[in-house]
Amino acid sequence: MKHILVGIDGSEESKAALHYAVALAAALSANLELAHAATPTPPAPEALPRMPEAMRVADFLLGTTARENRVGGMLPSTRLLSGEPGAALAHAARQSRASLVVVGTHGAGRAVRLLFGSTSDYLLQHCETPVLVVRKEWPPPHPGGRILLAADGSFESRLAASEAIMLCSATGSALRVAFLESAPPARRAHEEAVLRELAIRESHAAVELEIVVVPGHPAEALAEVAREPGTSLIVLGQRGRGPVERLLAGTTSSRLVQLANVPVLVVRA
Repeated sequence: MKHILVGIDGSEESKAALHYAVALAAALSANLELAHAATPTPPAPEALPRMPEAMRVADFLLGTTARENRVGGMLPSTRLLSGEPGAALAHAARQSRASLVVVGTHGAGRAVRLLFGSTSDYLLQHCETPVLVVRKEWPPPHPGGRILLAADGSFESRLAASEAIMLCSATGSALRVAFLESAPPARRAHEEAVLRELAIRESHAAVELEIVVVPGHPAEALAEVAREPGTSLIVLGQRGRGPVERLLAGTTSSRLVQLANVPVLVVRA
């Protein structure tokens, strides 16, 4: 990961995402870019005279936040966006060729479920860049900690594995691979061998790899395993590009973001 794009809006959730992104950028020696959407919706005609002031406020937020969150002494770059935050961030990620987009979100309460998602859920369904969703203040991957990878042998799962292994190697974390209990034992054994070979080939340092088999629905099962002490991040792959595929494919990742007590990184093919 060479370029991390983080969405900020001044909320506590976006501050948590920012703190996580700053620490991750430092660990990965990555460039950090802060982005803020100044005009979430097209302004009404009567609001047009106030637009310059809104842009100045947004620019001040970006500048102040950048000065307060240097990475290795370097000032993050900033980007002022317009339009709906989710679509604007996805477009900015394509433009800047970002390696990762980091955003904050709320939890899983009833009111939150009704509001969940305008930004993070949109990105999970539409953004081609890996998306890391941070719900609350949480320490990033670290030596002695674990990253939890959801594995099913799919192409998307292998892409997610590469990201997880890279993060483990850079942060000194162990890799815990979770297979669903419903997966045939022979398939699990084959995928385990593939992942061990991948870990050796793609990591610059030895990555400790542990296999667990989890029962039940993927989102609930992964969230439960992640509650064990030491887990700092969940990584999973997501398939689907068409409208119908996105609707179905996003169920596990969106549900997991709501349930998990740790950040979730979703990698799309």
